Amino acid sequence: MALFLILLLLGISSVILISDSGRDGKQVLIKTGGELYGTYDLNQDQTIKVVYRGHHNNITIKNGKVSMSFSDCRNQNCVHQGKISSTSQAIICLPNQVIVEIVDNAKDGGDDIDVISN
Repeated sequence: MALFLILLLLGISSVILISDSGRDGKQVLIKTGGELYGTYDLNQDQTIKVVYRGHHNNITIKNGKVSMSFSDCRNQNCVHQGKISSTSQAIICLPNQVIVEIVDNAKDGGDDIDVISN
């Protein structure tokens, strides 16, 4: 019983930590095929049309939130994901290889090395 309570408390605290880990971001990074496609201001309303390997995605930034407003992929999971606004969130269109991330600044989403191991 004690083990169950400990595991339950650990689970609840993990959920709380994960849900609080996101903070309001300032920029939107769009990547295609693992490469940076562009960096955009989260506070500037606009629609970005992304064309990659013959596939089309529209990313809409409006009122400090970003969403995948159109995709020509079959399953439409990325479009149905809705709007995101914090750094712990991302929208991913796997079939079209498009990733939308929110960061504090463009440096946060770069490929900086955090650790070097021998």
